[in-house]
Amino acid sequence: MVMTFLIELGLIISLRRRLTDLLHWLFKKTLKLPISKGPEDLRKEVLGQDFCSCCGGCIGICPYIKIVREKVIIVENCGLKEGKCYNLCPHTPTDTSRLERNIFGAINKDPILGRYVSIKQSRATNPAVQGPGQYGGTVTALICSALERGEINRALLTQGFNRRKADKDPLLPAARLVKNSKGVIECSGSKYTACPTLSILGEAVNNDKNIIGVVGRPCQVAALRKLQDIEPEVFCSRVPLVIGLFCMWALSYREFNKFLAARGRIPSIRKIDVPQEQFVIFTRGQPIRIPFEQIKELIRPSCELCSDFTSELADLSVGATEFDPEWNTLIIRSKRGQEIVDEAVDNGVIEIKELPPERVEILRRAAADKKKRVREAISKKGK
Repeated sequence: MVMTFLIELGLIISLRRRLTDLLHWLFKKTLKLPISKGPEDLRKEVLGQDFCSCCGGCIGICPYIKIVREKVIIVENCGLKEGKCYNLCPHTPTDTSRLERNIFGAINKDPILGRYVSIKQSRATNPAVQGPGQYGGTVTALICSALERGEINRALLTQGFNRRKADKDPLLPAARLVKNSKGVIECSGSKYTACPTLSILGEAVNNDKNIIGVVGRPCQVAALRKLQDIEPEVFCSRVPLVIGLFCMWALSYREFNKFLAARGRIPSIRKIDVPQEQFVIFTRGQPIRIPFEQIKELIRPSCELCSDFTSELADLSVGATEFDPEWNTLIIRSKRGQEIVDEAVDNGVIEIKELPPERVEILRRAAADKKKRVREAISKKGK
């Protein structure tokens, strides 16, 4: 009698497990999520193909993944056939429509610029903020405002050329979690190399007191949104603000460093800009101007696969206007982004005005051209 009961119980448990596995499979299949892929697949499909964008997402959630001077390496296989490291990577299959519904409550209706509420010009009103920032200093001003108003109490940023001279790689950007305007200003300005900013996000959210605003490139925004989809109870509540940067490409730090070293030019870099087919390095002395054609060879291969120029999944997207160096282009995308901008305007932190229609069309063409180049690149690779 007891034996019969145990056999029946074993069968019930076995059937229940199989049913659970089947439902799990069907659930992921319905949502178009990757099935049973993990670190080994990440190694083969992304890292081994030199497609890694160095966003830092996988490093931030896995102790077996490390980075050495922008080179991401799986130092030990954890043995899992399925892992978050694969699912959050911006270069693995992504259900963009699902992410858009999570963020905006609706699916994107603009295939070129992504979903948005409005497109403006913007700049910081405080010269102390605008000066060290890129162009109008909008990102710096918005993050400072959000911190001061208590919308967030930490900001995850990238610190670049003004790091300590004692650092072994003073030109290598680093992720930094800051808590005040002083720290934000120290991280202002574009770096043009691929810093793994998200590598410290996991540690940051472990402190349940941290409410974090994140600034990142399009690949980092995508990785963060995928992570929020995987673990919404943690990463949605702890990261209520995401500001994305316009990004056509990022340089390989290793190649950029070699490029400068070969020319005897590793000066104290304060800022980099790319105006009109030139690559300009601002130092404490005279600016160094390099034809952009010489720089193109240093662009990371992964950038050929990224079709997102304007950080389409961010709350706010910010870039250059390309015609007025004192202003930024600001794309307001989400309700949360609109609230942050309205508060900053009402408090005199930034000023905004309409972006001329002809400049909007130029922006659209630039975004469309990038998507076209990616399609062509993928077609050539046969993948």
